[in-house]
Amino acid sequence: MGYFCLSGATSPTDEKWLCPAGFYCDALAIQQPVKCPNGTFSLAGAYDLANCTNCSAGYYCMAGSTEMLDCPTGHYCPAGVGLPLACPRGTYNGRKNLIKVEDCATCPAGALCNTTGIVNTEDHLCPPGYYCPRGALVANECPMGTYRSVRGGSSLSSCTKCDGGFYCASEAQVVPIVCSNGTYCPRGSIAPLGCPPGSYCPVKTENPIKCPAGFYCPGRSEYYFKCLNGTFCPAGSEKPL
Repeated sequence: MGYFCLSGATSPTDEKWLCPAGFYCDALAIQQPVKCPNGTFSLAGAYDLANCTNCSAGYYCMAGSTEMLDCPTGHYCPAGVGLPLACPRGTYNGRKNLIKVEDCATCPAGALCNTTGIVNTEDHLCPPGYYCPRGALVANECPMGTYRSVRGGSSLSSCTKCDGGFYCASEAQVVPIVCSNGTYCPRGSIAPLGCPPGSYCPVKTENPIKCPAGFYCPGRSEYYFKCLNGTFCPAGSEKPL
């Protein structure tokens, strides 16, 4: 057994001076216990460095450890480590006591795993306006003409084609933009189009509406206008005849 002796010790094997757990007490450390190094632990009474036991795989042991500690979630622990090793970017781990980096699972599609030590991919969902394939380190922008308003996009098909009456002018669009009066926006538009003569286009118009008979519609019309006395207007007129 290992002991240490401070001033006033009456016996070299007094139980009061038994080398404490997490330390060893050899002939060179007779007055002061020495911490077992990183990656090892010891029980009370260790008398040399060889009594510091290597930490098993799936556990870690900091310097001076009295027992092996469970490798935490988001990490892995090969044999003999002093601190847990974080699962790399693009992976996650929701279980304790993993042993090797290959035990860290690839992040599923819909998650953005751009940090280390991820435990739960639900806390790292792809942001709105983007999509993230399996193991993504960088989010991909939804292209112009599409949008995505919620998190968790997993592929290009997760980006919704811009609705009729709206347009999506930029990449990574989160909310479609309303097509204004006098313009129209077919589904998937990246910019509003001017309402053609002979048609009218109120707000949120997907396709131009033909001007009714008895009325005329100049270009970029929001409404139709009544034909004046002495004129006539067939359906689709841009001006009175």
